[in-house]
Amino acid sequence: MKIFVSLSFVIILVLFSGGVGFAAPTINSVSGSLYHGNSVIISGIAFGSKTPAAPLIWDDFEWGSDSDNIEDGDWTNYHDDNPVEIDTDQKYGQGTRSSYNACSKEYLGDDHNQFGMAYQYFTESDEIYLTYRWRWSKEPGATGKMFTKLARVTAPGGVYSPAPNFNDSYWYGLQYSMHYHDGIETNKEYIGYKSILPPDNWNKIENYWKGSDAGVANGTYQVWNNLTLIWDNQSVITRRNGITDGLNSVFTPHNAVNPTVLGEDWYFWVDDFYLDNTSARIEIGDNSVWANCTHREIQIPSAWLDTSITITANQGSFADGENVYVFVVDADGNVSNSYGPITIGSGEKGDDTTPPGDVTDLTKQVGDGQVVLEWTNPTDSDFKGTMIRYRTDGTYPANNSDGIEVCNKTTPPGASDTYTITGLLNGTTYYFSAFTYDQDGNYSKAAHISATPYANVYTKIFGDISGADFPQTCKDTYLNAGEAGVNYSSNSEFLNTYTWPINTAANRIVMKWDLSALPQDTIIQEATLSLYMHTYSGDGNYEITAHKIITHNPDISSCTWNTYNGSNSWTGGANGGEQDIASAESSTIVDKTSGYKNWNITQMVQEWVDNSSTNFGLMLNSDTTAASDSNRYFRPTEYLSQDQRPVLTIKYCGSDISKVPSEPTGLTVIGE
Repeated sequence: MKIFVSLSFVIILVLFSGGVGFAAPTINSVSGSLYHGNSVIISGIAFGSKTPAAPLIWDDFEWGSDSDNIEDGDWTNYHDDNPVEIDTDQKYGQGTRSSYNACSKEYLGDDHNQFGMAYQYFTESDEIYLTYRWRWSKEPGATGKMFTKLARVTAPGGVYSPAPNFNDSYWYGLQYSMHYHDGIETNKEYIGYKSILPPDNWNKIENYWKGSDAGVANGTYQVWNNLTLIWDNQSVITRRNGITDGLNSVFTPHNAVNPTVLGEDWYFWVDDFYLDNTSARIEIGDNSVWANCTHREIQIPSAWLDTSITITANQGSFADGENVYVFVVDADGNVSNSYGPITIGSGEKGDDTTPPGDVTDLTKQVGDGQVVLEWTNPTDSDFKGTMIRYRTDGTYPANNSDGIEVCNKTTPPGASDTYTITGLLNGTTYYFSAFTYDQDGNYSKAAHISATPYANVYTKIFGDISGADFPQTCKDTYLNAGEAGVNYSSNSEFLNTYTWPINTAANRIVMKWDLSALPQDTIIQEATLSLYMHTYSGDGNYEITAHKIITHNPDISSCTWNTYNGSNSWTGGANGGEQDIASAESSTIVDKTSGYKNWNITQMVQEWVDNSSTNFGLMLNSDTTAASDSNRYFRPTEYLSQDQRPVLTIKYCGSDISKVPSEPTGLTVIGE
């Protein structure tokens, strides 16, 4: 399977970086079972950023069948008469295939290079990190020698020799490597070493190249063979005078140059080919100390934001049951702490495909350039964390890689949680999606909420309670099917909800709120209706829904079950207005504990502010799924104690408002 941006295995790294290049990355937690292709989430700090998130090239050659031409993928053969193919005889890690070619010398004295290699273009870059697995072998009994060029990376203008470029070369029998820096004969390095790339072994090759200023020794070239740093020059000319190009093409190492013995064959395999424009990467290793690892495997990112990284797992040749440690390397080459040990293959892929439930009680608080979100985690036993993302184009993020991530929090199932998003633009509406996920990386569909930060946010209290900003703004009554012609607006004890007979509303509360003090351009952030419940009977949990009244504008002082103004019937007749209400905007389960009960009526209050002519009030409907004689009684605005009267709390953005002061008395006119 060839992967360029894959979401089949995800590692998410959450960070709050205090600055680039000042602190090494730190991993705080890892969640999910670690096995090839599964989702894992890593949280920490100072991981930095990476663009694009995916590597420029990633190929494990699993896309082909045995003997398929490599050109069936995204590669092009350098010589069609000696093409690179897909091979199933040798494979690395979890795959079943690799790329392969064989080279030989057909007659003595021929110095022809057997360029059995393929190339691919990528986005030009002034920085390259390259790693791959390379295996070579010779036919049994072969006595000759050969020279092979490992992966070659070059600049625009051609695929083989334009400057700058770099490649490693390996002489079997002479045991040294040759590294070209800027593409001219006078600027190549010869490094002597013993045979550290043994035959019949999947050798790990790594190169890091950073372009210098033209003619200035401030470039970098580093080479690692099987995790050993064999060349480290961080003050080298990698671009000669007059050269400013980056690199944009790469050759695979499938070639033999000048084999010395007639007819002897040399075989080359390449797998897990990874090329990127930065050294920022994630690897898993066999030791908790990076330098002490004898085995490491590159992981494949598909999303890398300032606060998260999503990668596709590459188990490589780690076997199920082995313990590994996770490392993050940032763009400056700083290596994180290790996280582990984690047991490879500790879960079976596909065992759990059910996501946890969504968060509940998702609320917002807005401020100057910020939004505070609060929620309750689901109670699923395998719940691991909550990821919150946003968009500003009027739509909510659709999945866990859509939009911009603002946080990824791992807290216990059922716990209350909160997060403050800062640095937002006042007046811009942000559309948030909260995705929950479990240990196996299954994500929920998401809960949604939108919020608009403002510099000036005010909270005002409406109602006849002590300390209210706007008293004398509430009128209320209730409708009673048992006495269908009676108006109860003067009742100073009760606002009733009642179910009778079973599953049937026999009472409904009607309320009107005078919001004329709010300017028409006011943005309502939250509006909460609070009623004090004092008497109850029947079912322990009683659902009361809040509805905006439409069609007819009731007169609180005269409306009844039969009429909306004492003389004219509700739509559909004497039915307590059931056809004159919109669908429920808010629903509250009222238990048998006395005290204030709340309904969120933000939407209808915003609509009333936008167009006051639509303010026909609201209706609280009795539970239509309750047992007969179940009920809840509330205090009306006429109740004797101010501490139990209805309250409407409105949090809004705009200009501050206050009551018009009373006219002064006792003034004396002077000068007349």
